[in-house]
Amino acid sequence: MDFSLLGTLVPDTEAKQIRAHLLARLDGYFFSARSGAIPIACRIAPTEFANELQESWFSGVQAVIVYMENYGTMIRSTVPTVLQFLKAREPWQDFDVCIFDDEVSWCVALTHNDEAKRVRLDN
Repeated sequence: MDFSLLGTLVPDTEAKQIRAHLLARLDGYFFSARSGAIPIACRIAPTEFANELQESWFSGVQAVIVYMENYGTMIRSTVPTVLQFLKAREPWQDFDVCIFDDEVSWCVALTHNDEAKRVRLDN
């Protein structure tokens, strides 16, 4: 799938480093009974949960990193672009997505089951 409309693709080497940082920051925020083979978005134990992504979760944020895990792709994007892209997807398009800032001070996830989650990470 072509995600170039979302923004700038993150090179593989950098994406691996960012993924490792994301996992390290999320340590302690996963459901303990879920296997590491399950997508990150599905393992996150959220501090907030909703039936769809909440624009308020992104208040004051512009630049984000989008990890389309089931496609192994990371993109640097903006909140409006990401929200528009995800709202326009077709019903059969199942994405496991993590959206976060450069510091990974928070993470918003959308699962292939349309679970929307947010976790605020301790610094």
